[in-house]
Amino acid sequence: MLEDCTESCVPCGLHQPVRNNYFDGKFLLSRDFIAEQDYGRGHRQMHNAYLHGTGTVCGLRLIEHPSEQCRREFVVCEPGLALDCCGQEIVVPERTLVRVREAIEADPDLQALLDGTNHLLISIARCDSGAEPVPLMLPTCDGPEGTEFGRIAEGHRFMLSARAPDDLAEIPMPAEAAFDWVHSFSYDAGRPTALHVNNGEDLVQIAVDDPTGSNTYCYDMETHELPAVLGVPGTASDTGSSREARWVFVAGGGYESPDGEVGDLTGVGVWRADALTGPAATAPAGIVRTRGRRPRIAVSPTSGTLYVLDLESGAAVLRTYSQDDLVAWLEDDPTAQPDVAAELTFDHGFGGPDDAAGRGASMLEFTRDGRFLVVASPVGRADERLYVIETTALGGGLTATDARPDGFSRGAQERVEAVCWSYDDAYLYVLTREPAAGGTLRLLRYAMVDGGARLEPAGSGVLLEGQGLDLAVAPTDLRAYLLMADPDGFTRFVSVDLDPVKTVSADGQPTAYPLPADTIRFDGPGRSLTLNAHGSRVYVAIDPEPDPVPHPPEGEEPDLGRGLVAVIDLRESDCTSRFATVLAGCTDCGEDHEGVVLGHLAGYVYDEGDGPRLRDADADAAEGADLAIDNLTYRAIVPSAATLKEVVECIVAQGVAEGPPGPRGDAGLDGTDGTDGTDGADGLNGTHGENGTDGLSIDEVTLEYADITEPEAEIEEPASPGDDRILRLRLPEPEAGGTEPVTGIPIIAASWVHGERYPDIAGGSIPIHDVLARFGIAIAFGEPVTSESITSATLGKSSALAELDVLDARRQQWLTLALTATPIRATSISGTLLEEWETTDSELVDGVVFTADLPDSAQETLAVFRLVLYADFVTDRSSLAVDGTNLAGRLPTGASAPGGTFRSWFTSEN
Repeated sequence: MLEDCTESCVPCGLHQPVRNNYFDGKFLLSRDFIAEQDYGRGHRQMHNAYLHGTGTVCGLRLIEHPSEQCRREFVVCEPGLALDCCGQEIVVPERTLVRVREAIEADPDLQALLDGTNHLLISIARCDSGAEPVPLMLPTCDGPEGTEFGRIAEGHRFMLSARAPDDLAEIPMPAEAAFDWVHSFSYDAGRPTALHVNNGEDLVQIAVDDPTGSNTYCYDMETHELPAVLGVPGTASDTGSSREARWVFVAGGGYESPDGEVGDLTGVGVWRADALTGPAATAPAGIVRTRGRRPRIAVSPTSGTLYVLDLESGAAVLRTYSQDDLVAWLEDDPTAQPDVAAELTFDHGFGGPDDAAGRGASMLEFTRDGRFLVVASPVGRADERLYVIETTALGGGLTATDARPDGFSRGAQERVEAVCWSYDDAYLYVLTREPAAGGTLRLLRYAMVDGGARLEPAGSGVLLEGQGLDLAVAPTDLRAYLLMADPDGFTRFVSVDLDPVKTVSADGQPTAYPLPADTIRFDGPGRSLTLNAHGSRVYVAIDPEPDPVPHPPEGEEPDLGRGLVAVIDLRESDCTSRFATVLAGCTDCGEDHEGVVLGHLAGYVYDEGDGPRLRDADADAAEGADLAIDNLTYRAIVPSAATLKEVVECIVAQGVAEGPPGPRGDAGLDGTDGTDGTDGADGLNGTHGENGTDGLSIDEVTLEYADITEPEAEIEEPASPGDDRILRLRLPEPEAGGTEPVTGIPIIAASWVHGERYPDIAGGSIPIHDVLARFGIAIAFGEPVTSESITSATLGKSSALAELDVLDARRQQWLTLALTATPIRATSISGTLLEEWETTDSELVDGVVFTADLPDSAQETLAVFRLVLYADFVTDRSSLAVDGTNLAGRLPTGASAPGGTFRSWFTSEN
């Protein structure tokens, strides 16, 4: 009977399909019709199981009960579709109660397991049952009171089980690492002292010291060509860049002052990126001076502020220089010094040339939102030499002691080797070392809590034997990349799976991590490494290996070896290898499959009196005793073809599906000579075409000479009858200097003054959010542009021509507002201030106004507004674009190129 749930008669997994064979006169029984259904169902279920897999197709989210009183008893399952491991479809057509409490109370064994050490899993399984009973026409032993079910309802049932966390496998992301040493930059007798990936200019900056001085090589990131070399007479200790201002920095010693009066200066040289070619590349535009000989630098990724760690003997000072102050300094008097915005003094040093700071390792690192800067020193106890600095607090009385985070407690012998933030800024990875025999490395992960004031362990970490040199973490947070010296002293590049780092071990201690077999070994001592933005390439700096012969023959120079920077391509997963896994065989459900897991309740404790409330993980009113419903950790997903299409389109649109090309390979061998072909027969001649019409004669042509003085022209008569007459022009020689470069359409005015408070409207009685919504902010161009180029750049109801970034002063984070763009005609301009304008529907216009709506909840906390205009897309009739290449609010002037991005900001306060 089908009164209760019954299993399907169709075999699960691989089976031999058998179908009916029909012929005239065949006697058909119910068995034959059932077999007909089972044949179709069996094929469909094999298709589902082996071509799509097991898991949730759509919906089936577990949510809290809408009634507060019922949240200890029930969870609600939303409608959806799943496939079990046999390929059966499980359909939940409407919201359904999961009776959690009732199911637990009916199962004493389950109650005993729910002591807080196990997770409570909620799964769903297929459940077929009878429907629509009808009278039996023939006698049978089955059926109550002579009835049988006329239909079978394909339903579902919920199942609860308890599992230990160690017995459960999270739905994994591919984590196999593969890397390939594809190229090297090598330097005779040179030591690569600093590395930096300049994503704004697509450059790799490598500072190299040799016996004659120091050079910073700026290589094209894709082609590895060398467009610029920045020379420093002495030594270089760091290099960096500012994307907004388009500057390149080189820190070191041996500079001469810009006026040439003072030599052997130590500091940070500043080069303009647009002057990295030609003679201007040999001298910096200005030098930010320091006292120590080996300064380290970092640049805020959001504000462009320059942070200089001045490593003076026995102590160090962290100084900051705002981007605006640096701009004013370079424009006004680069022989002077820029204003110091903030300063923080440390009462200790940062080690010598062979320690982290001296090698260029990661010990001065920003979060990607620019909010926090971590500073680490290998000198002294690890927990006394790690600082997490909130950048907004710097300069407000913050001391180095205040910047030491709570919760970071390490052994007395541990020293910090390197630090690195996770890509989402939520975790800090720390590489420490105990300088015992051979050394013991610890790779640890800490979570940022209490606004950065506290670090809490987020995993037990791993142990490796050797000395740590540098650390980088992949953007996916799946792997860490270490540069280290093994116990035998050999330098190795090592890939570390981060899952063991994140796992909490039974005793809370780090687990041993054996050195992988696929490490890359280098002959020279290692210095530092750096990842590119996508985590697809790493650059590793290696010192030269000295000549083992200490005394060369007389008259010969000693061989000082060759330093190098290895270029290593990274792949976190060799995706193509997954196609070969199908040869291992078809998966099988096994005998006791437990349905499809929908979610779990971590550490559920059964209480006969009163169980915990079951709440959504993001519920605003959640309290400490509530249990969050986890829908993701153990839930498998079966994506539809439409979902896969959307994901692929998204990846392609973001441009992350294609990494940078590798270096050019060696030339191949010459091919063999080909054989001579046979002579072909001559083809037939084609027919003549019709004669064309006669062109204009010389007498019928009018010649105009624009911008040409004193042209000479004459018509030379033919020497013989029937010859053509000749028009001879003698024009003056062009003036020296060549052709003027094509310039972009200039931006001549804006409705605000860069960096200042937005001008008052109606006596200042209108708040800034009303100004943005009613009047907008406007820009005027020096030449007419097409109205279509402004209005066509629209996605949905928002303009894609520009964006307005707004700094939330309370949360210290940037918000991006959608803008509406409208063509205008400028009616009043005073200097560079656009005072009045009017909208227009003309084909050609000379400006644009942007309007935006601020969220009501944020209107009181928004203080700084930054407009980003994508000037490439604002063009005139000839497709010449607006010149947006000058950044930091300086209106473009001079013969610069069209296109680029224009940025400028203003405030809503005094």
